[in-house]
Amino acid sequence: MIDLIKCPPKFRLGRIVATPGAIALGINFAPYINRHVRGDWGDVDIWKGGRVPPNPIPAGTTVTLNHEVTMTSGLTYENKGRIEIPVEAGMLIINSNLVNEGDIFAGPFQRLTQIKSYIKLNTGAKLINSGTVKAFSELSGPTGRVSLRLDGIVENLSGGLIESQDIFGMSGGTFSNAEGGTLRSSTETGTFQQFTLSGGTSF
Repeated sequence: MIDLIKCPPKFRLGRIVATPGAIALGINFAPYINRHVRGDWGDVDIWKGGRVPPNPIPAGTTVTLNHEVTMTSGLTYENKGRIEIPVEAGMLIINSNLVNEGDIFAGPFQRLTQIKSYIKLNTGAKLINSGTVKAFSELSGPTGRVSLRLDGIVENLSGGLIESQDIFGMSGGTFSNAEGGTLRSSTETGTFQQFTLSGGTSF
């Protein structure tokens, strides 16, 4: 049985969420609206039914990110299941240590409107991967781009696969690839559409 844990936005984005009278009070509503489109992994308010995913995420469990979710710094997360980002509003921001033995998938997407890092490992964070981390390309139209951004420390272990069908970038991080680990582009030409290493990156 597959256990589905979801973090959907609490209302459709773009919808009016305040009356003219409330706006006239001069209150900045942005922080309240932002709560519905992004949040911290451990915040019960962002998860459907208040179900924060267990740590580690067990095999057979799928965690679906429908908006931006940040793994907090100072913690270690483990994934043995599946983390998926199926919509443009979704994003996984890693400010922590993440040990991935399962799958982390961004896409495939039907139609995008922006260039965005759907999986982003920030400076100082660490990814230890023996599973699969994959960013799919957009299926229809060139309006958006899918980016896999790894600016922290990456250890791709034997059996680990890190794959991008579009943009792959690192800045100021380190990437170590053990024997049996794979960094791959799966485009028709066999090369990354965009591959950048900058800012003191060690590869």
